[in-house]
Amino acid sequence: MKEGIFEIPNFLSDEKCDRIVSYCKAKVNALDRLNGYRDAHGTWLYKDYDLDMLDIIEELTTYISKETELDIENQENLHVIKYLPGGEYKNHWDYFHEGDERIESQGGNRVYSFLFYLNDNFTGGETFFPQFNRTVVPEKGKLLFWNNLNPDGSRKHNSEHAGLPVKEGEKWIMTSWVRERYFTK
Repeated sequence: MKEGIFEIPNFLSDEKCDRIVSYCKAKVNALDRLNGYRDAHGTWLYKDYDLDMLDIIEELTTYISKETELDIENQENLHVIKYLPGGEYKNHWDYFHEGDERIESQGGNRVYSFLFYLNDNFTGGETFFPQFNRTVVPEKGKLLFWNNLNPDGSRKHNSEHAGLPVKEGEKWIMTSWVRERYFTK
């Protein structure tokens, strides 16, 4: 298991970022408020339905599978998220907590998180890891990823992170979460 927080600048080309945002603009749903922790709009990309994006979906899922050494089938669908001014995702973990029925019934816990920054023409919206006092500045095309579990499968508490509030403009990101086993919806 790869350990740590990793940044790869310019992972996605400007063209691919623009294409994803353009495609998803009409798909993002109404404001998604998650227990007062997240204010954002989002949509999912599906291999079976979003055929205009299939080449990008396959490229990214293949890369993630190679990087994590876990099957593509362990990945949740790509999630594209738009944050407006004031939008944020307060401190949280991507892993599931004990007692959450989604853990075993859908393929186990989330081992890895992958976050792709699709634009950078906004202010604010940094990704912050409080346990490391590390702030990651969004850059169009950058890939940020980290592991959510320790090598023994226990929850990695220092994977806590936040999407800081957007001050001006729209922030667009895409996420992928990788489960321990085959992911079922």
